[in-house]
Amino acid sequence: MRRFAALALVLLLDSACGSLAAGSGATSGATAAVEPTITSSDVALGSAMQHISQQLGITDITSIDIGPASDHLAGEKGDQVSFTFDASSGQPLIKSEWEAFVATGVLRDQAAVAGSTPIVGITLSNGTTVNLTGIDHPKITETAVSKGVVSSALDDMGLQLVSFQVAQMDSGVAVSVTARTGDVAGWGVKFGNDAVSRVFGDINGYEGTYLEVDDAQGDPEYVSAYAARAAHGSGWISDTLRPYDDTNGFGDTLPFP
Repeated sequence: MRRFAALALVLLLDSACGSLAAGSGATSGATAAVEPTITSSDVALGSAMQHISQQLGITDITSIDIGPASDHLAGEKGDQVSFTFDASSGQPLIKSEWEAFVATGVLRDQAAVAGSTPIVGITLSNGTTVNLTGIDHPKITETAVSKGVVSSALDDMGLQLVSFQVAQMDSGVAVSVTARTGDVAGWGVKFGNDAVSRVFGDINGYEGTYLEVDDAQGDPEYVSAYAARAAHGSGWISDTLRPYDDTNGFGDTLPFP
């Protein structure tokens, strides 16, 4: 069921000067983070991305390059930032994309505060382009999250907590939760449509939220991910939950990336 792949993510922004090559070492849960090599034509942007990478505890980036932009977004000019993800990290692509959008949203807002031309968008290696201009996201309000509260919410849905990871960013937290159930279909019928709000409350208050529900063997059955600053969400459900999707609206019924 699991299929992992390398991903290049490109975001465009307007700025160019200087150079930087740096690495970050962070850990997320029990997995040692890959130390990305950061190269940039803008020292400030490279340093900012290094800081964000360290805070987020990204585990699967091998390199980040900030340089002159190619024409990914029609009419836009600036630099592009390419993230190359480690296919051997054991992390699903959907989570890698979530981390990328969280990091990009933070960098975009920091660049705006610093007076740089706003970051204009993200282009994924598969050709998908997401415009990030004009996004007015709600204020990030969640600066801490209780493992006990999350665990209690999972218990109420008959789920067992497997993994709880919190990335403390400058102005908020990004939270990743993995849980397990022995009755995937039964859980989905009862809780699939509001599981995220039960666990996290208002997801707009976080830098990012990631919820994964696995079956008894540890295979993913449900994923919901959201990066608030980028206003980007993604979801996935397994074939087991597909029959209930029409009425519950869990997410995309796609091969697990």
